[in-house]
Amino acid sequence: MQLQGTVNPCKLELPPFRALGTAPAAGWIVVSERIYRMNRVGRADPCSPASWPERRPIGWLDWLEPLAPVAIIGKTIRLYHVSEQDLSAVAIAHQGPA
Repeated sequence: MQLQGTVNPCKLELPPFRALGTAPAAGWIVVSERIYRMNRVGRADPCSPASWPERRPIGWLDWLEPLAPVAIIGKTIRLYHVSEQDLSAVAIAHQGPA
């Protein structure tokens, strides 16, 4: 989960979650539109929305580009469901031609 805003997702009745790391991951992925477009910041603690976003490697969310969101929540939150098969396809696509 990578959200930007003032809502504390830990106070909502959501299933367990953690901050999205810098490596591609399988599962349900939630990313704010602004974080997705900036593609260089993220939060280490999604339960602390007042904390300042941390720098991430530029392009750290590029692996999501070939995947379509399952839904757009409101106007600013992208929801993805990434399978292990999706991760394999993304890895192959990012390797480029041999």
